Amino acid sequence: MPNLATVVSPMIAMGISPKQTVDENAKIVFIGPCVAKKSEYHDPEVSDAVDAVLTYSELKEILEELNIDLEKLDEERFHLPYANFR
Repeated sequence: MPNLATVVSPMIAMGISPKQTVDENAKIVFIGPCVAKKSEYHDPEVSDAVDAVLTYSELKEILEELNIDLEKLDEERFHLPYANFR
């Protein structure tokens, strides 16, 4: 244990980043396949990083309930900053 780095998960790090760099009141929703992320986001030590967690199945249900067909939406360019190696 003393040799382990004290770092947060990628989900928590990506939740913290826009709140620190763009808008501290930003609402962050993590969407991914891992159900365990739901319990991670309730952890009191990092509970302010992410505001909601959805699985892909839950996202699919929401899109179906709202009758949103992704194939019919206009394509958008990814907003900066792009991820890259330096």
